[in-house]
Amino acid sequence: EGVLEYCYKGLWSTFCSLGEREAIVACRQLGYVQYDFVSIFTDGRFNPDASNTSYFENFTCSESHTEFSLRECNIVDSCQSYCQNAIGIRCFDFANCEEGDVRVMDGDITQGGRVEVCANNIWGSICSDGFDFTDAYVVCKELGLGESEPTVYTDSHFGDGNVPIVYSNMGCRGYENTVLECTKQEFGTFTCSRDKVAGAVCQDACEEGTTRLVGGREDTEGTVEICYFNLWGLVSVTGW
Repeated sequence: EGVLEYCYKGLWSTFCSLGEREAIVACRQLGYVQYDFVSIFTDGRFNPDASNTSYFENFTCSESHTEFSLRECNIVDSCQSYCQNAIGIRCFDFANCEEGDVRVMDGDITQGGRVEVCANNIWGSICSDGFDFTDAYVVCKELGLGESEPTVYTDSHFGDGNVPIVYSNMGCRGYENTVLECTKQEFGTFTCSRDKVAGAVCQDACEEGTTRLVGGREDTEGTVEICYFNLWGLVSVTGW
């Protein structure tokens, strides 16, 4: 991962414009050939001081993106281009999960966060376009959490992560046991900006007012948690 640069007429140039197909070809050229997944970043997260001037406008690869090098794609170089931040990408070259697994990441509590799903053995996120509480319900059910209605978050409320956005326009009906059984658009068939990643907070399967001790070495000790509005929460030491 990092800021993508291309040697153009003997000079290294950053990118101000880069499509998904072209990013996939760039990853292949870099030697990452196992997966046609890629994350594209325009927020300067890898190097905010990288040059924001590109010596060309963009590249155009074939719709089937069968090329193995950007040299095989068409380059539009009639003028230079300028952007707020140079484009960065993340390529993928190894499996890191089991197909169909789900998780929630970067939330303030363990049962909430950015929704991620394992697609083609790579962790990816879900676009918030069309993502509703029924889709979140299936996610929470797969995680083994409570069946009360979850809370849905859009617009990358829990951050966009650094994984590819692999699904969009989820169409779960509620009876599915895994998000793999839901209708959806898959990577490469949709466009979604990184500020539109879906998140969810699942309800715990606990009874209002129930208490428990967690994290102790024995059952008689630990951090006090109480079930409040179907969520396990902590108790402040103030007044304790």
